[in-house]
Amino acid sequence: MIRLLAVIVLLSSTLAQSADAGHYRKNPPKECKTIDPGDFTFPPITMLKPAATDSCKASPHAEVWVKCRIDSTGKAFQSKVVWCSIDDTTFETTALEYVNTTIFDSIWTGYHGREGWLYHMVLFRQQDDHKCAIHESTPSDTGYVPVEVLPEMIKQVQPAYPRDARHRNASGTVWVKALVSKFGTVEQVKIGHSSGDAYLDNAALLSGYRNKYKPAIQRKKPVAVWVMYRVDFKLTNR
Repeated sequence: MIRLLAVIVLLSSTLAQSADAGHYRKNPPKECKTIDPGDFTFPPITMLKPAATDSCKASPHAEVWVKCRIDSTGKAFQSKVVWCSIDDTTFETTALEYVNTTIFDSIWTGYHGREGWLYHMVLFRQQDDHKCAIHESTPSDTGYVPVEVLPEMIKQVQPAYPRDARHRNASGTVWVKALVSKFGTVEQVKIGHSSGDAYLDNAALLSGYRNKYKPAIQRKKPVAVWVMYRVDFKLTNR
């Protein structure tokens, strides 16, 4: 059975490890702590690399929560920042620009005829402590990267069971593709094979960014590769 976890735990664990007490804001507001996986856009999270600015050098990690309304074409409107982990408007502005120029998946059932707010998480993560905005080649998710040592998942965050899916007694298995960087963090996640339920798929994607790995090794050096794993959603009798 998938354990029901607070969404805030899924989305804030890694930032706390690198937070500087004098620059990072400690806790998101109460609104963020009660968000259900079904209340996110699809996809729910975007990973961006900070620009090579003084803000990046001082704070290479940031987390921005944006809430917005989505029209029938998947375009966001009335977007606003709910919370930013860094007291720096540069990250907030960049996150809003991204959300307002992105067309989200309009197939997502939550968009049709929905008048409420949806949320999107923008994570800024710099993988190198000495440089900002590294641009390295990204392997294709359909290609093969020969390695001597496969990546090993050392921490798997269990997704929250979406409220809507629970009420409908929906269950299923999601196969998730994740791009594991040479640092062992997750750079991208996407659905490899859908469960058939958009809410379950979204919950699996949300937790995917928080998993940790030992990176793959090629010629004695860590390299970025794609992996695929399954997430099972099962309900048991109460």
